[in-house]
Amino acid sequence: MVVCPRCYIQIQTAGDIYRCGECGYTAKTMNSIIIFEPDMAHDNRDYPQDGLHSLYKIENSHFWFLNRKEYIADLFDRYISKNNKIIEVGAGTGNVSNMLRSRGYSIAAGELHIEGLRMARGHGLCELYQFDIFNPPFREHFDTVCAFDVIEHFDNDTGALKKIHGMLKNDGQVIITVPAHRWLWNSEDVLARHKRRYDLKRIRSIFTASGFEIIETRHFFTFIIPLLFIRRFINRDMVEDRQHEIKINPVINGILYYITKLEFFLTRRLKPRLGGSISVVAMKVKS
Repeated sequence: MVVCPRCYIQIQTAGDIYRCGECGYTAKTMNSIIIFEPDMAHDNRDYPQDGLHSLYKIENSHFWFLNRKEYIADLFDRYISKNNKIIEVGAGTGNVSNMLRSRGYSIAAGELHIEGLRMARGHGLCELYQFDIFNPPFREHFDTVCAFDVIEHFDNDTGALKKIHGMLKNDGQVIITVPAHRWLWNSEDVLARHKRRYDLKRIRSIFTASGFEIIETRHFFTFIIPLLFIRRFINRDMVEDRQHEIKINPVINGILYYITKLEFFLTRRLKPRLGGSISVVAMKVKS
């Protein structure tokens, strides 16, 4: 159900109109984007809006984003029904949601920044919601919630997972990705406003504490671990220019694309013990 973000009573909906009959709250609508938290829609200390523009420029060419999408597509093909009602929270520019939509999944994009949702609309996504993950306007509404490289931005990652838990129907599934291994911490983590990188022990702890049963955890981006380790010693003082950090030589980009593509093919049914990222598939424990 859709609930009022002020008094938490079920909201009455009619087309693009979302109005609470109890307190009178009405969500704003702008070019098909449903806006639940307009005062928070333009910037946030955990993920500044200007980062979206940098991402938009490189998501369809940078090896890391391209192969992460292929990895996510494989997770969905193995675990998620195309009949599921799905939302991506922290959807950014909508690039991953658009990929999943193109594969036949029915997916909505949820994002705090309106600018990101405008970009998502440009990709062709139609169901767009602006809201704060810590005050979501959905309760037991979705079969699947996904969040790709999102929860590491929050001081309270367990709190974010508990809110995702509340958005899911019983037996609903969550799929997330996060950066792995504290010893890989580098200047890009600082630029991206990450609060941490994860190990499997912490992942299991916060998911269990949030009411989930873990189905699968897996490391990926394993073959480039040596490069990721070396990267932490390069440009250690460069923490201001986010766009510079995500530029890459085209030749190197092509080589790394095929290295990581080969990795995913060779390790598709294995569980590497190391990797630059971790994926998690979990199920909501019945309340």
